[in-house]
Amino acid sequence: MNFTNRLLMMITMKQDQGRAAAIRVYTSGEVAQILGITKAQLFYWEETHKIPKASRTGSGKRYYLPQDIENLKKLLTRKASKTQNEYAAD
Repeated sequence: MNFTNRLLMMITMKQDQGRAAAIRVYTSGEVAQILGITKAQLFYWEETHKIPKASRTGSGKRYYLPQDIENLKKLLTRKASKTQNEYAAD
């Protein structure tokens, strides 16, 4: 059983019209790949408060929910736009 499947079992089930539905969770490696960055960069940004801290399991492993990834994408898009505007002003 891989890490993501273990997390799926540990995460609280949400109710979906009276039936329990598993919440998809992502590892830091999966999130880094989705965002096109390295895990080290993801951890650095978290450590320096440039992005919100990830949720953690009882054993300390980071995990991300789909809405976390969407929020990170929006945050990174805003940061990229801001940087481009700074260069355009020079």
